[in-house]
Amino acid sequence: ETQIHPAQAYVNETIGEEAARNLYHGAKPTECNCRSTNCIQLYCECFFQCRYCGSECTCKDCFNVPSRRDEIEQRVKKIAKRNRRAFIPTITADEAKKRHTGGCKCQKTACQKKYCPCFQSGLPCNSLCGCIGCKNTPGDVAQQKQQASEAKQNSQQLQHQNQFQKQPHLPSPQQLHQQELLQQQQQQQ
Repeated sequence: ETQIHPAQAYVNETIGEEAARNLYHGAKPTECNCRSTNCIQLYCECFFQCRYCGSECTCKDCFNVPSRRDEIEQRVKKIAKRNRRAFIPTITADEAKKRHTGGCKCQKTACQKKYCPCFQSGLPCNSLCGCIGCKNTPGDVAQQKQQASEAKQNSQQLQHQNQFQKQPHLPSPQQLHQQELLQQQQQQQ
C-alpha cells in the first residue's frame, strides 16, 4: 500500500480530502533537481505538491522519500506552523476553472505589474482579490493576449518583408534585353 505523503495528510486535514483532491486535480507531476535543500523545503516542486520524489527526479541527497517519513512529518509541521496554507497551491490546477486561489491586494499598480500574483500567472483578478483600480479583468486579459498575438504576427510579417527586401531583385525582361544589347555592342567593338 502506498503511504500518503505527510504534507498531503496535512492538507487533507486542513481543508478536507475532497477539496484537496480538487486542488491537485489535473496537476502534472514535476521532476525536481534540488541540490542543497534535501527536498524538504517548499522550493522542491515534489515536496510542495505533497508527493515523494521519484526515480524521474535528479535531486541530490534527497530526504523526501517514504523511508524518511518521520523527518518529513516534522518538517511539514514546522512549515505549517509558520504558514498554515503553505502546501495549498495558489493557482487551481483545473484548466477549465484556473484562477488564483488567494487573490491579490494591489493598490497602486492596477494589477499590471509582475508584483500582482494574478497578472504574473496570466490570469484575471477574481472575486477573492481586494485590489483597487484593477485593469486585470477577464476582458483586459483577453485583450492583452489578443494584442500580444497581433504584435507577434506583425513582427513575423515585418521579418518576412525584410528578408524579401534583402534578397537581390531579379532584372525585368526589359533590363535583361538592355544588358544583352550592351554585351553585343561590347563584343562588336
